[in-house]
Amino acid sequence: MKTEYIQFPVSSYLENNKLIKIPDNILDNSGYAHKVKLLIRRSFDFFLDQEIRINYISPVIHEKLTHTSNLITLKRILKETNESTGLLILPETIYPDFTHVKDFTKKVNNLDYPINAIFYSWLTFDNHDKICGTYSDEEAKNDTKNKDLLIIPLHNQRITQATDTYFLINNDDLYGEKYNANHRQWYGKILDYVMSFLILDNITNNENHIEEPGIPKLIYQKVEYDQNKIEFVQ
Repeated sequence: MKTEYIQFPVSSYLENNKLIKIPDNILDNSGYAHKVKLLIRRSFDFFLDQEIRINYISPVIHEKLTHTSNLITLKRILKETNESTGLLILPETIYPDFTHVKDFTKKVNNLDYPINAIFYSWLTFDNHDKICGTYSDEEAKNDTKNKDLLIIPLHNQRITQATDTYFLINNDDLYGEKYNANHRQWYGKILDYVMSFLILDNITNNENHIEEPGIPKLIYQKVEYDQNKIEFVQ
C-alpha cells in the first residue's frame, strides 16, 4: 500500500503512536446520548498517552483471524504474550454476532454496528484494574500471565459500540468459548479476532516457537506516515 493512501480512524489524534487526546469529534459523530458518551470516554483511559501499535491487516491474514478454529489449538500462547495497546485496521468491514443476545435480538441489528478498525488494550489483570480504578493491594493478583482484553470498535470516523463496555472485555481463558456465555454474547466474535492476532504476533516474534502446518508467521512491512509508525501485516 502506498503511504499516500493511508487513512484510518483517529489518525488526527495520534502523534508518534500516542493518543494525545480523546477523539471527541468521533464520539459526537457516533450518535450516542450524552450519558453513553461519558461511559465510552472511560474506555479511552486505556489508550491515552500509551504507545499504540498501528497494524494494517492484509486480506489473507484477515481470513485466518476471522475463523477462531484456525488457532484454537494455540490458545495457550496467550499466556506468553506481552502486554500491548494497539489499533487494528481491517481490509473489509465486519460485523459483531448478536444472535445470542437474549431479548434484544429483535431490537438490535448487527448491521447497524459495522467495524473496520479496532482499538485494543491487552493488560494483566492488575494493570487493567489500575486503569479502571478498581485495583487494591489486598486483592492484587500479582500475575503476569493472565490478561484482560478491552476493545473499542470503530467504523470510519465513528465509534460503533452497541452495548455497555462490560461486554467488550474478555480474559484470555475465554478465547474460542461459545458466544452464549461469559458475557460474550455481544462481542465474542470481535474479541476472538483480536486475540487471534495476538497469538500470531507472538508466534512471529518468538524465535523458539516451532512452526506448525497451516499456521502462518506474520510478515511486517513498516512505514512512517504523518508522525506515526505503521505496520502492514501480511
